Amino acid sequence: MTEATAQQQQQQQQQQQQQQQQQQHHHHHQQQQQQHHHQQQQQQQQQQQQQQQQHQQQEHHQQHHQQQQVEQQQQQHHHQQQQQQQQQQQQQQEQQQPTWFQQQAWW
Repeated sequence: MTEATAQQQQQQQQQQQQQQQQQQHHHHHQQQQQQHHHQQQQQQQQQQQQQQQQHQQQEHHQQHHQQQQVEQQQQQHHHQQQQQQQQQQQQQQEQQQPTWFQQQAWW
């Protein structure tokens, strides 16, 4: 169980990074807002899943392994905050661009 849960955490991190790379490539402003709202929902789900995993570990009495995961969770939370800040900066820069740029295709 513990190995499977650790793999799930890694996969979730990769998903968030991939979404952000797509946002950097797409210059369409409306699309970016929708993705940003969708990402917030995914991050909330991720935190809930991590809490459930910690609860399972308490039942199995693996205290040493739990401490390692708590440290991992703090690092992920700090990394998520940095990613959100970068997104907000990108959106502000796009708002300053003229309206005809938004109507053009994102490629």
